[in-house]
Amino acid sequence: MSVVDPSKSPSYRAQTAVQARPNVQEQKKSKALVLPDGESRNRIGIIMSVVACAAVAVFLVSRYATLVVDNYDLQQMHTTLSHQLSRNAALQSTVNELSSPTRILYIAEHVLKMQSAAPVVVGQGTK
Repeated sequence: MSVVDPSKSPSYRAQTAVQARPNVQEQKKSKALVLPDGESRNRIGIIMSVVACAAVAVFLVSRYATLVVDNYDLQQMHTTLSHQLSRNAALQSTVNELSSPTRILYIAEHVLKMQSAAPVVVGQGTK
């Protein structure tokens, strides 16, 4: 009788190979899910840094947009102010022209046919 070594039989090898593979896969899965403390902290730190940088970028862009809008409004006000100043100068010129004493006297005498009255001296009374 010969003794057959069980490790040399093909069925034994197939059984041990099937049993060995899940162990390797389970080890790979457990390594992928569990990170050492240093790596997980590092990843969390990187994620938090990216979030902080994005928040700062959003803040800066919003401030820049506000500055652009304010600058546009300021330019519009300067334009409006310059137009108003030129209009006020033109109106002041018209007011000076219309309120001149010679013009008023001409209109009173020629257009309205008014005559000058004898000048009255105020403050002199009869004694």
